[in-house]
Amino acid sequence: MIMAACGILLVMPLAASSQMDSLARSHIEGNLPEPRDFKRFLIRDLESYSQAQLHMPVTGEYSLLRDGLTQAGIAYPDYYAWVRIYQENKLVAQGAV
Repeated sequence: MIMAACGILLVMPLAASSQMDSLARSHIEGNLPEPRDFKRFLIRDLESYSQAQLHMPVTGEYSLLRDGLTQAGIAYPDYYAWVRIYQENKLVAQGAV
């Protein structure tokens, strides 16, 4: 694998690349909920955060902006979603997270 860093060309052996892939996979597996829990956890956390920010009871819904997660190196896995927050049946906030 060839990488450029600070204008310097680095050549990494394939074994190092394989080790990084393995490390990234283990980091993903260690930081993702079970698929059956994903929606429940995401809605719970969106509503909890929104209630704290808006100081009112709310419900939330989301649409993932892409299928699956985004992973860069060994960073935490990211998901991107469009979120809609409602108080009763009135939309009070929406945006990308």
